[in-house]
Amino acid sequence: MTNSKKSKFMMISIFGLSFLPILLAAIVYFTGWGIPQGRVNNGALLNPPLDIKQLTLNEIKRNEKLIKPNMNTWWLLTFDNGSCDSACQKKVWEVRQVNTALGKNQERVQHGLIVTGALTQTLQPFLKDYPGLTIFEVPLKQLEAWSTTITSQQLLSEHYIVIADPLGNVMLYYTHDKNPRDILEDLNKLLKYSTIG
Repeated sequence: MTNSKKSKFMMISIFGLSFLPILLAAIVYFTGWGIPQGRVNNGALLNPPLDIKQLTLNEIKRNEKLIKPNMNTWWLLTFDNGSCDSACQKKVWEVRQVNTALGKNQERVQHGLIVTGALTQTLQPFLKDYPGLTIFEVPLKQLEAWSTTITSQQLLSEHYIVIADPLGNVMLYYTHDKNPRDILEDLNKLLKYSTIG
């Protein structure tokens, strides 16, 4: 092969190699070939996200002194009507376990219980075991108008858990049958890649 033929071959090779990634990207884009089909999150995605700041969250003070919560942080929130039966109590316990399992990141996340009615007196002994739990009361009408994706009935009766980011966006929710490890896995990913909170 002569020098001029070698030069032409080299130029064509370089030119072809530089366009190969563009060609492959176009094939993937237009055909979907090579894109993983599995989900990357365990919770149900809310698109568009809900805004937790649309709810009037009134903190319920308990006997012990509570620091006013910072809403500009990550939140793990459970919902209930105020009676907080055994299923609700289990969810509150699970959320605290998730928060503890975050290790060094647990300071970035607060956990709360949102109720639509007055807490029963029988809950006081149970709540004493959860000094870090912030309890909010929200008007039922507000909660009913908040989302069409998940109903207030589902939130309250089935004790859904939601993750809210420091901007107030609720982007993931978990039904009552979800394993707390799934919540922990999602939250670890969110905290790893988040530049806020």
